[in-house]
Amino acid sequence: MTLEAYALADIGGGGSPVTGTTPAQRMIAELQLKRTSVLAGAAADTNIAVAGLMIGDHVFSCIHLTVGVPVDLTAEVVILSNGNIQLDTTDTSTDYLLLEWAPKPEKYETGLTGAAAATNIAVAGIQTGDTILSLTSPKAGGGDYDYLSEASITSDGNVQCATTVTTGRVLVIAWAPAAL
Repeated sequence: MTLEAYALADIGGGGSPVTGTTPAQRMIAELQLKRTSVLAGAAADTNIAVAGLMIGDHVFSCIHLTVGVPVDLTAEVVILSNGNIQLDTTDTSTDYLLLEWAPKPEKYETGLTGAAAATNIAVAGIQTGDTILSLTSPKAGGGDYDYLSEASITSDGNVQCATTVTTGRVLVIAWAPAAL
């Protein structure tokens, strides 16, 4: 599938979530999850709280909002603990930061065991409100069976296919965390 296959309305937060596992689809999914946070600054090497941020999330930019020209501090940002960033050297304690970031766009679980139709399949870490990006099973001759159209998250830790029996098949799921 090519990027050109998507209508402009499908790209970004205003359209339908883009799903799939190609590099272009994953990049669009990450942009759809993009967050902007205005934060009170702090001394260098001091935690600055960012609600929902997790180790491994992607920081697009960090702009120091100060008197005069804003300064790009993206290269200084480190995520050493969930919910916090730190700046390596710059003291921003009397100013603000504009942080643009996105949660990891995908989580994967492989080796899931299929089940009867409308029967829960345990998926560690998936939660109600997350978005399933793909649910597949390898075909013997190559390629994958695609179950995305009927996959749903029934409760925290569980997904199911509405009508297809996947018993005896190994499933692979990718999902995006819920908006934070």
